[in-house]
Amino acid sequence: MKAIILLGGKGTRLLPLTTNTPKPLIPLLNHPFIVYQIELLKKYGISEVIFSLGYLSKRIKDFLESKKDWRISIRCVVEEEPLGTAGALKNAENFLKKESFLVLNGDILTSINLANFISFHQERRAKATISLSVVDDPTSYGLVKLDKKGSIEQFLEKPSWAEASGCKTINAGIYIFEPDVLSYIPPKRNFSIERELFPVLLQRREKFFGYVTKNYWLDIGTLEKYKQAHRDILEEKIVFSFLLFRKVENNVWVEGNSRISPRAKLVGPIMIGENCKIADEVEISPFSVIGKNCVIESNANIINSLILDGTKVGRETKMEGCIVGKHCQIENNVLISEGVALGDRSTVKAFSQI
Repeated sequence: MKAIILLGGKGTRLLPLTTNTPKPLIPLLNHPFIVYQIELLKKYGISEVIFSLGYLSKRIKDFLESKKDWRISIRCVVEEEPLGTAGALKNAENFLKKESFLVLNGDILTSINLANFISFHQERRAKATISLSVVDDPTSYGLVKLDKKGSIEQFLEKPSWAEASGCKTINAGIYIFEPDVLSYIPPKRNFSIERELFPVLLQRREKFFGYVTKNYWLDIGTLEKYKQAHRDILEEKIVFSFLLFRKVENNVWVEGNSRISPRAKLVGPIMIGENCKIADEVEISPFSVIGKNCVIESNANIINSLILDGTKVGRETKMEGCIVGKHCQIENNVLISEGVALGDRSTVKAFSQI
């Protein structure tokens, strides 16, 4: 089976991190997020992945082509103008029209068992199947109601508690379609899977099912959820075998070779990327991740923060609950507070508070 990953969006909810970096290449524990989706597909024997690209497509193509050992067939299709989620499928129709295919939204981190998902679809001879996740608060999402046989009955967009009527299943952003579903998508126009294609399938009374999964699922498309994804991996709520880190002490993980002062205080779970320098009296507290080639100077205090590749943090600086982009210069005696996110190549002058 083939899969297509939809990567055409600009990732505006992740600004300022996506100003110069497309969302699929934003690092998650120092690996581009796209790698996590590729590894999931490889685990379940998917033969080919098609990437539907738009914003900063060349950056994504260059990354994919720079890796020669994916051990899975890679193909890129570029949208000349935004086509929406369903329009992106139509744009790739030549590569999808011969067999059932998987569709993944480009911001989903999950441990879904794709083998079970595919079997569910095939056993019911479905035309389309949506993966569904269960949430505690259904009023913040678009809900999907099923009948007793698992067929999709209704879509509810951010309902009230009364409208939800006990339903807590939401669209988890992974689908299986039969190729003739593509005939319902008009060519060369912006068309949405969720808002336009799904209603057509219901109207036509196609065999349209929902597969409820209890596996880990997270939409990482906001800064808050991006931080949560790091925390969840550090807490091993979701595990990836390709993440090969060296354990230096309890819940402290290091990638490659880094110089860490014996006088630094490291309290896990934390992760430090390769080729970093951690100076005397530095304190790094739980749920912090330090990117590759970073320098953390003496007496800096890093609490529950993400620092991306190539950033330098000066002496006596304290940061808590923040995200710092790539190649930033954070000078001495700076205070960076909860919720701050700095874009790549930012400079924060000494004694600043933000």
